[in-house]
Amino acid sequence: MPRLPTVLLLSLLTWTATAGALTLTDEERGWLADHQELRLGVDASWPPFEYRDEDGRYQGLAADYVRLMQDRLGVRIKLIEPVNWSAVLEQARNNQLDLLPGIMSTPERQGFLSFTRPYLDFPIVILAHEGGPQPRSLKDLYGLKVAVVENYAPHELLRTHHPDLNLVAMPNVSATLQALATDKVDAVVGDLASSVWSLRQLKLEGLYISGETPYRYQLAMGVPKDDKMLVGILDKVLADISPAETEAIQQRWVGNVIDHRTLWTDVLLYGLPAVLLLSIVLAVVIRINRRLSSEISRRVALEQELRSSEYHYRGLVESLSAIAWEASISDFTYSYVSPHAEELLGYPRAHWLIPGFWRNIIHPADLTRTESYCYAETRANRDHSVDYRVITADGRCLWVRDIVSLIEHGHEPVLRGLMIDISEAKRTEEALQLSEQKFASVFQQCPDILVIARLSDGCLMEVNKAFEDQIGLSAEAVVGKTATELNIWGIQGVGPGLLQRVQTTSIRNLEMPFLRSNGQAFTGLISAEPFQLDTTEALVVVVRDITQLKETQQR
Repeated sequence: MPRLPTVLLLSLLTWTATAGALTLTDEERGWLADHQELRLGVDASWPPFEYRDEDGRYQGLAADYVRLMQDRLGVRIKLIEPVNWSAVLEQARNNQLDLLPGIMSTPERQGFLSFTRPYLDFPIVILAHEGGPQPRSLKDLYGLKVAVVENYAPHELLRTHHPDLNLVAMPNVSATLQALATDKVDAVVGDLASSVWSLRQLKLEGLYISGETPYRYQLAMGVPKDDKMLVGILDKVLADISPAETEAIQQRWVGNVIDHRTLWTDVLLYGLPAVLLLSIVLAVVIRINRRLSSEISRRVALEQELRSSEYHYRGLVESLSAIAWEASISDFTYSYVSPHAEELLGYPRAHWLIPGFWRNIIHPADLTRTESYCYAETRANRDHSVDYRVITADGRCLWVRDIVSLIEHGHEPVLRGLMIDISEAKRTEEALQLSEQKFASVFQQCPDILVIARLSDGCLMEVNKAFEDQIGLSAEAVVGKTATELNIWGIQGVGPGLLQRVQTTSIRNLEMPFLRSNGQAFTGLISAEPFQLDTTEALVVVVRDITQLKETQQR
């Protein structure tokens, strides 16, 4: 019996010693034996995650994890270093790389990559410049120029979930911070670690972290989508790394950025005396600052009111069934279009921002006329409106009306306008014109006398060619006069009575004598019917000459 506790203790010690060891299956060992060299995609301009130091060595947080992985798996690493991160992603998409050491899983990347569990986690923050806007959250970024590193995770997240932000893509973190320091942009969105590292290295003055986004930079290792075996192996390696090793790597590269408790220690040790000193100084100048505080409060209230007005305006614009847009005055390149643009014409909103897009969607038959008119009106600094046809993404033809205004924006003139779909109105207008043409054709070619007169006083408004031929008076001579004034009735004084009769009922085939302009009499069948002509009550009169028929009957 005494031997049993000893055996259990030895077994426990053996299990404890091997529990943390890297255990691979036979299939995984076979995969590693067939893949002794892994092509590693490197972004050498992303400190402190990965970069080249002064001696050209591959360094950084991700680089240290790669070395641990290399030691545990016994494989060789071949560094592949394209010109920028976009090129790295393109090679990964084309299966030219076996491993990306530090990459965040996004919906766009999940189409061509598989990912391990995240092994680094940092907040994605907003950086601002003293004296400029102070965005504290994503909603404060609307209306500002926001710098991001091209195709980094913050760029993909904002481009997908906040497409209306004015994003300025730049090649690396240093470029974004330098653009912010020189007021070329209003804010920068990036991960906390690389932003703090670059701020320390560049020693830029006046930049600070003004806010935080709801997103976090959770870095994992990425492999081609079909290499599920390698993902499992890497997950085992990451699980095998001890907390002490993880702490040593993170402490080496980011120091106290992750541990917020040491931040409060620094505040108590160094910040408290500074606050006390500052309080003494503020007590001396308190009276002067009261006036300044009042002015600042007034300006803050005004800024909030303007921001609220901007959000209200944006909501109104984006809820319109028309396309609201802004474009350059020099070449008509769009800088903004509202969401309805994609719904109306079918082209993605990103295509609208390509130079020359406007010319490409105009119907070829309308291009020269529309372009020359718009250029002439713009050069004359006049607001204008123009109708033309556009070709949709699916090949349909629509009529639109562009209502254009010239405004000053940032001391530079720009074009702003509304593009309205008037296809239905155009079809109605064309149908109306066709109907009027048909009516005019029938009216003029009818062999009987046709007259349109005003119902109230009987003044003639329009006559056809048969009237001119048979009565002998031109249309210009009779319009505006009554039949009595023109001495057309064959019976004296019959005109007012007939007008009064037709004002209450219609007349059908009433046989009456008429006079031509030369005094010759003829017999006609007259019919009259009241109708509404636009806003005027009118009547249409038809007279058929039956003189020959009467003579035939008499014979």
